[in-house]
Amino acid sequence: MLKRVAEPKAADPLLEAEQYHAMDHSSANEVFVRDFLDWIGEPKLDPEAPTGVLDLGCGPGDILRRLAEALLGDDPNRPAARRGLRMVGIDASPDAISLASDDLALSTVDEIIHLDVHDVTDLEPWDDGFADWVLSNTVVHHVDDPKAMICEAHRLAASGGRVFIRDLARPADEALVETLVERYSSQEAPEAQQLFRQSLHAAYRVDEVQAWVDDCLPADINAEIGMTSDRHWTLRIHKIQ
Repeated sequence: MLKRVAEPKAADPLLEAEQYHAMDHSSANEVFVRDFLDWIGEPKLDPEAPTGVLDLGCGPGDILRRLAEALLGDDPNRPAARRGLRMVGIDASPDAISLASDDLALSTVDEIIHLDVHDVTDLEPWDDGFADWVLSNTVVHHVDDPKAMICEAHRLAASGGRVFIRDLARPADEALVETLVERYSSQEAPEAQQLFRQSLHAAYRVDEVQAWVDDCLPADINAEIGMTSDRHWTLRIHKIQ
């Protein structure tokens, strides 16, 4: 069994943010948004009661942009539909937020997405039940206290809300690490391949995440976790109460 190795701290945070930003995550992000929408069905956007969306570790903001565009359909400028969404992206990296702001400024949905710099494991400024949907994609292995992040995600979800968290799963051995690096990042720069390799080593197994869920969430919580690709696990929580 491959032992977990935490990612090294970036010597140059801006350079690392730029390297992550330059990597092509479009396919994985599109799958993330599609899988989330398949899970929740077809939501009705109500301008009188906007759907609150919170993305923990939003990085370049691509998930929020894709989700907004998918929900708003062919005419993202429709005033009523736009008022039906309240979207917030949080990331601990000021450089990532800056790059995300630049990207979103070129989109048609930038006015409904608010970005903020904050630690995703300690979101005390945000009230319980802040968002109807709490999302996170490929962030858990980056943070120092992943259990706290999952607990915060559950706290911030409103009654009846959804939590949808996906991250890399640590492979069983070095051979599988290299197989995944070759399969999914062979077209990237060597620096990007190394970042992906480090992320795989720093990722958590399903059983480790399940232990956090069992430890910090209510016993009767409607939560499911499992492998959803050859390199990802997904945690789905439907917060009935």
